[in-house]
Amino acid sequence: MVGAYAMQQFGVHWTLAVLVTIAAGVLVGLLNGYFVAYLRMNSLIATLAMGLFLQGAVLGATQARTMVVTDEGYSYIGSATVGNWPVMPVALFVAYLLADVVLAYSAWGRNLYATGGNRRAANAAGINVRRARLGAFTASGFLAGLAGFLYTSYLGGVSVTVGSTTLLYAVAAPVIGGVSLFGGRGRVIGMLGGTLLITVIQTGLQLINVSAYYIQMIGGAMILLAIAVDAFRIRSEERGVV
Repeated sequence: MVGAYAMQQFGVHWTLAVLVTIAAGVLVGLLNGYFVAYLRMNSLIATLAMGLFLQGAVLGATQARTMVVTDEGYSYIGSATVGNWPVMPVALFVAYLLADVVLAYSAWGRNLYATGGNRRAANAAGINVRRARLGAFTASGFLAGLAGFLYTSYLGGVSVTVGSTTLLYAVAAPVIGGVSLFGGRGRVIGMLGGTLLITVIQTGLQLINVSAYYIQMIGGAMILLAIAVDAFRIRSEERGVV
């Protein structure tokens, strides 16, 4: 919405609109990270409160209008093809690959895993836990801004409801892919598998004409199952250690 608004209201070039969109995500992630890491707010409450605030801000700024993106440069990735293959999935897989490499093979990624697994142990090992948590939220904001751009590029426009139905699925997909809600476990490739599994199931249900109401019920059941599996896995590991 930030990028579309900047192009329509201020006439900025599409390249600047993309940068502004991603920068807005980084700023929000940075603020959330500061609230959680330095002010010690509850991460769930802080991020949900920020989401409600931003949703209200978008509603006020746009008066709930849908904005159509007409700039071909901004919507290129969402509509372009190479041969018969769309470009959008390539951008998606590249983002997943880069995230996996950074988390698995960089010092920052290892510090992040250590912080998620045990903050006290990470701090004792000399890791700046506050900085690591701030970096995690900032990186999350960057990816959210990038996803917002790709989403808008694909749809050719944006409304205030875009993305509102994907929040819980964004939690469920990593858990299904092996990421622990308690921190310190999981790989990006597993997250990709969880995302594809949820997408395939939902698409399959739509193709066989299952009611949208039941699809939502099934989605909720999948989220509950994913959380239960994660809790069971953590409990089993703790018993094994004991």
